[in-house]
Amino acid sequence: MLTVSAVVVFVLLVGSFAAMPTADDGADGEPRAENLTPGPTGDGVTVAVVDTGIDDGHVGLEGRVVDRIDLTDDGDDADSDEADVGVDEHGHGTHVAGIVAGSGEGEDGDAGLAPGAALVDVRVLSEEGEGDADRIADGIEYAVDEAGADIVVLSLNVDGVDDEPIDASVAHATEQGTVVVASAGNSATTRSITTPGATPEMITVGATAKDGSVLEHSSRGPTDDGHLKPELVAPGEDIPGPAVGTGEEYTTRTGTSVAAPQVAATAALLLETEPSLSPQEIESRLASTARPLEEADAYAAGAGKLDVDRALDPNIVVDEGVIDFGLVDDDEPVTQTVTVENHDDQVHDLSLQADVTNLDIEMDGGEVDGDGVSGDKVDEATTDGGDAVANETLSVNRSELTLEPGERAAVELTVDADADAGVHSGALAYAVDGEPRTVPVGFVRGGEVTVEKRPLSAGDRVDGDPLFFFSEDGTHSGIQDFEDGETSFVGGGGTYVLWSKGVDQETGSIVFLSERVDIDGEKRVVLDESETIPVGVDAEPIVEKYGPLENNSVVASMSTMAGDSTQRLSRTLLDADNRTVRVSEDPDNAIATTYLLTPDSDDELETADVFQLHHETSSAEWASPVEISPSDLETTAYRIHRPTQDLPLEAQDRTTTRFEWNDPARYWFELGDSGDQRVHRTTTGVSHDRELRGDGWRAIVDDRTAESTDVLAHPLTAVVDSVAVENHTVTIEGEPLADGAGTELYVSAEHSLTTAVGDEVVDVVESDEPELLARDVPIDHDEPLTVELAGNNSDGWLSTNTKATVTIDEPRPGEPLEAPLVRDVDVDADETNAAGPGEVTVALEVDDLRSVSSRSVWYAPDGPETPPWDESTGWERADTGYEDGRLTATLDVPEDADTVSLAAELEADGDRVRTMTADAFYAGEAPNTSTRTISGQLLTHDGTPADNDTVLAAPVDGDDAPTIDRTDEDGTFDLEVPADETYTLAYRRGEPWQLNASLEDERPAFAALDRVTVDEDVTLEETLPRATPVDIEIVDERGEAVPNATVELGHRAANASVGATVDSDADGMVRLPSADESGISLSGAVTATIDPPEEGPYVDRTYRTNVTVDEPRSVTVEIETEPPEASLETNREWMLEGTPVTLDAGASDVPAGAEEYRWDLTGDGSTDEITPQPVLRHEPEPETTEVTVTVVDEAGATDDASATVRVDPLEE
Repeated sequence: MLTVSAVVVFVLLVGSFAAMPTADDGADGEPRAENLTPGPTGDGVTVAVVDTGIDDGHVGLEGRVVDRIDLTDDGDDADSDEADVGVDEHGHGTHVAGIVAGSGEGEDGDAGLAPGAALVDVRVLSEEGEGDADRIADGIEYAVDEAGADIVVLSLNVDGVDDEPIDASVAHATEQGTVVVASAGNSATTRSITTPGATPEMITVGATAKDGSVLEHSSRGPTDDGHLKPELVAPGEDIPGPAVGTGEEYTTRTGTSVAAPQVAATAALLLETEPSLSPQEIESRLASTARPLEEADAYAAGAGKLDVDRALDPNIVVDEGVIDFGLVDDDEPVTQTVTVENHDDQVHDLSLQADVTNLDIEMDGGEVDGDGVSGDKVDEATTDGGDAVANETLSVNRSELTLEPGERAAVELTVDADADAGVHSGALAYAVDGEPRTVPVGFVRGGEVTVEKRPLSAGDRVDGDPLFFFSEDGTHSGIQDFEDGETSFVGGGGTYVLWSKGVDQETGSIVFLSERVDIDGEKRVVLDESETIPVGVDAEPIVEKYGPLENNSVVASMSTMAGDSTQRLSRTLLDADNRTVRVSEDPDNAIATTYLLTPDSDDELETADVFQLHHETSSAEWASPVEISPSDLETTAYRIHRPTQDLPLEAQDRTTTRFEWNDPARYWFELGDSGDQRVHRTTTGVSHDRELRGDGWRAIVDDRTAESTDVLAHPLTAVVDSVAVENHTVTIEGEPLADGAGTELYVSAEHSLTTAVGDEVVDVVESDEPELLARDVPIDHDEPLTVELAGNNSDGWLSTNTKATVTIDEPRPGEPLEAPLVRDVDVDADETNAAGPGEVTVALEVDDLRSVSSRSVWYAPDGPETPPWDESTGWERADTGYEDGRLTATLDVPEDADTVSLAAELEADGDRVRTMTADAFYAGEAPNTSTRTISGQLLTHDGTPADNDTVLAAPVDGDDAPTIDRTDEDGTFDLEVPADETYTLAYRRGEPWQLNASLEDERPAFAALDRVTVDEDVTLEETLPRATPVDIEIVDERGEAVPNATVELGHRAANASVGATVDSDADGMVRLPSADESGISLSGAVTATIDPPEEGPYVDRTYRTNVTVDEPRSVTVEIETEPPEASLETNREWMLEGTPVTLDAGASDVPAGAEEYRWDLTGDGSTDEITPQPVLRHEPEPETTEVTVTVVDEAGATDDASATVRVDPLEE
């Protein structure tokens, strides 16, 4: 079955993939339902498979698909009609389609149950199983309204989305007469059936295993609103179907996904023989003819296992199919009437018996699980003759029925008003011709519980906070969010625990709410945060000693028992404003609070002091904040060694209280370059754990109770911890990468532990675990025993390979081991594991050092592959001695070495121990892996140092700020930049952030130097070009200076280009603020890009000019002005002869200023008058004249505007 979760669905097949089963596989039971009687094939019936698509290129599905649509993104993004349909690359939909209507053609294929049915391919899920609820709903509607499908099969499970669209589409399909079948799901637990299987109109199908029982992971009812599901089950283990993309091969799958299509196919057979059957009649036929499963309750198996032959040739049918009372929350008896019909051609006498079991109540002598009933929990309702007899829970109004062919009779079942709270499962049982039949009966005695949540601080929001609800007996649980301050759920009766968590925004406090309520009907409950009490720790005494402390993390945990299991609730706040946690006073809840605190001024765990505090109580009824003093703390001083100078380490500090269920969420914090750190902890009733991690490794730190410890100090050593010789066997334990502090180091490589007797290898253990064990390896006491432990840290920077070899000449059982095992190798290195160059002392901790008769220690630069006892070339023998009970060796580390490798060989009483670590420690200085240097010298054109200037390295890709260095008196510079990037190198005269005058010494104001890719350190020598002055003047079309223009100057050299920006001054000149004269000193290929100021009469565009500067130059850039827009108005448009008219062009827009106005007063196109003013008074001749004004601006640009004037002559 495919599981759809979240608004954008990700589909997960729950079940197994396997090769096509052989013929022998059927011996354990039918692999799927079969139509054992030749007859209908589904001809004329259309089945829509709403799934991942159908690969009808498989021979078993050729010609079966009559319609298809692709509603996934693949279909939406297609470019053509043919491409609108994607191919099933997941395989799920193809398998489902084959079970329904496959022909069985291909390699050992099985035909579908309805091989004559037509298929509609409705693809709603992509090859990754991705889709959403709306697409599934659209797919159902397409199948019904467009494709005319008679049956829709949905082997899907939607979890965590709005199920309303799917519910509505299923209801619509059923109204249109379409049968909709869905898988129940593969969640294995009660109340685990979700949409679409929970939809009332749906036929929901569970699965059975080969042995006939309900499949272990088949989902059970009731639904969240208390209804009985599934209606029936069908075979669901190792069901064959076409293998997608193979053309003719088959495979098997397990789950309710492959059970549901068998029911859909049977419905197709029914519709072929009886096309008028409604969806309800189909359901009734399938449920009434199913075979009851003796040990399965109604919420696991419904009416029982699908029986195809019975469904096609029924004798007795109960119209309702299942008897679902749903939620019973009234104080009155509840009755349902069912109709029993004889479809046979003979009389049937039926004996009716009703029984019901409360699945939530344990009775003497038995209990109920998801698979059935045991003990004496069953209440039976029987009658004598036709008179009803009631029991405590369920009654039936008649016990005997005689039905003539075609006769129908009504039977009433009644749930007693005093039914116990809980989930009730049962059946109305009868027999037909000696074969048992059942109609499943179910109801939930309880009520709808509405929960209101009120905030601690007025006006705070609680919407989105979760409500956790669960029954005290552990049989029912769920989670949902508050909306508009409320939420509701259906409780199955009995006592429920209601939990919620949140954070009060005003105080920053975590708030846990808890309420226990008895549910026997409708109930309303208020969870009020203001009715909580404070718990946690009071750290003020610690603050008084160490100063203000920041809350890196505050964790609250709450737990309680529910049946045989534990319910847990936790909440973590990072950088919390408040250490107080508030909880409801529930005596049955255990509470734990844990804190990770650091000095207020430090970032995360980059600090010398860390505080791990906690408080716990087994009951929240009397909890209150507990004061913790410095004397309550134990302190461990850590020295944490780093593998390089710059690779950061992260730490995770866990605090676990004595209540195992209070296990808080864990977060990682950066340690930065803090090598020495003190961790202060509360210790009563709690354990603390510290883990470290870096690039490709993780370490669990040991010995947290020690006063001090060195962690991850190299060299790491392969340490054989013990060699225990028994009677003809040996057990060996070893740590392949030991740091001498008990740290468990996990790396992404396998280590090995090899045992040899004489020259024969008898056992090899390979593992990536930090400890290796070879148990009970057979040996010969007369042969030497050799143990070789090899550690692999090839992805690490240091201790890349370790090896320890222990040879025991005469392994004797019961005798103490005399071999001088090496426990630790210690180098006096700094926190980055670097020592030297020059004299370096190494100390070896050795068992029974006094018994050592021969000792040798070697060292070599870098990492030789061969140990010195095999090839001594490249190895140097060190001077050895003893100090403080340890073997010491003095090394002379060369200056040109990157790392130093170590090896040692010790002998005692015929036994020998060898140890070697490649790249044991850094020589001189640890590498900086994330940065490189660009260094060199900068000279002027005449060879003198360019001192007191700036060199910048700007990354070519990205917007990161440049790295800057000032040259010294010798012109040298040194830039540290991130590695593996490409940079543009630029020069600036003097200070970096402004252009400086440079005319006096022929240095450019700025210049491009080079472009370099830095995958290793780079050394350069750069010479500045000789610079000469450049005068750049910005004017407009009027010849006037343009101030405040933005001028971006660019310089190109080699393969680099750099720029600088300056504004033109009041004279329109590009002049540096510190210059005594105009101009700027540049050299070579220069580009000037000018953007006019926003204020002023300038056209909004960019101007660009290129100039080669090899001598003093003057450059003038002309900026366009905005042209005028003329306008002409008259004081009158019609007048009598002799009347003057005023012509007004004053509304004209002239950004560059008006030079003159040219007037055409007669309309002949000539200029009759020129004025400096925009207004002219004129007495026109009698006629209609178009008067025109031409506006001329100071840049010479023009624009025209006209007006019509009518003058009538005076009458004579």
